[in-house]
Amino acid sequence: MIERYTPEEIGKIWTDENKFQRWLDTELAVIKVREEEGIYPQGTYEAIKNEITFTVERIKEIEKTTHHDLMAFVMNVCENISGYLRKFVHKNITSYDTEEPAQARIVLLSLDLIIESLEELNLSLIKRAKEFRYQKIVGRTHAKKAQITILGRYFLLYADRIQYVLKKLADAGNDMKYSKLSGAIGCYNRDLTPEDESAILKELGLGKSSELCGNQGNINC
Repeated sequence: MIERYTPEEIGKIWTDENKFQRWLDTELAVIKVREEEGIYPQGTYEAIKNEITFTVERIKEIEKTTHHDLMAFVMNVCENISGYLRKFVHKNITSYDTEEPAQARIVLLSLDLIIESLEELNLSLIKRAKEFRYQKIVGRTHAKKAQITILGRYFLLYADRIQYVLKKLADAGNDMKYSKLSGAIGCYNRDLTPEDESAILKELGLGKSSELCGNQGNINC
């Protein structure tokens, strides 16, 4: 993102720090669900949650060797937990099982801020439209003066377009509330089932992609 054009609130959402935190949220959700299902020993989730940390600087340092950001992230968080717990982190899931739900949550946070700003703009435009509903002005066309029109009308036209954009953003946000955790090629594996996927995504506040597109099999639709 270009810093001088990026609102501070949006910029914070798209930092590496927040991206890695969202990755960590996904990893912890996987561990929690697996513990609840009896795949991992009781207490594993709390033990890892209480120890696990990361630093952007260390991840970047490791990535110079791995040339893989997710691998560098996993190696860094494993450095910061007890040795016996490391085998439970990122076990039998692929990179995008971690990254895609995290990305969806980042986009949703951004959309919330954008929609909030546009709603404020819409209200301001409507307010101005009412304020100038009787204000006559000279219209223009082809860079020349034209018929007399009303200034408030222009504000209403802009408000109408903003309302259209708000609807489109809301639709996009509804689509982004769905993600997937289905293994390397969408066929799951012996300890990552469609039921696990639903439970993990629910823990993250998301739904399954297959629910969005109506596909009950492979969810890469």
